[in-house]
Amino acid sequence: MIFTSDEIIEFLRSKITSTSSRKPEQIQMESHLQEDLGFDSVDLLEMVWGVEDKYKIKISDEAYESIKTIEDVVNYIQQQTQAHSA
Repeated sequence: MIFTSDEIIEFLRSKITSTSSRKPEQIQMESHLQEDLGFDSVDLLEMVWGVEDKYKIKISDEAYESIKTIEDVVNYIQQQTQAHSA
């Protein structure tokens, strides 16, 4: 199944706001996870686990290390879900 950027970002907003004090409008494509949203390692792991569960993908250690922004997360999800759909 192919997911749009809007669908993914809405999921991320829901996931992030349900486990933190961040507001949906703070979560934009260009938002940097650590600098803008104040993510720590626990926040990152919770988001990764939520993404893996929702989209039935595995985020590799290399991908985990390279994800810096919401856009990185969205792009990774789209790449992985398209690869599994093909």
